[in-house]
Amino acid sequence: MQLKANLLELLNCPVCKSGEGLEQKGKELHCLSCKQVFKLKQLDGPDGQGVLMPDFLEFEEK
Repeated sequence: MQLKANLLELLNCPVCKSGEGLEQKGKELHCLSCKQVFKLKQLDGPDGQGVLMPDFLEFEEK
């Protein structure tokens, strides 16, 4: 499963904030600048297909 290309272009490393972007490798995102690695979590999507979300984008359910 891959992140959509336009979403991947928008994501920035929350650690170094370099703006150089992140690269997806399997279920991980790698910062191209500081080499930090982030996990991608698979969540159930509304249409029955799963979606991937980076672990640094945590949302609280209300």
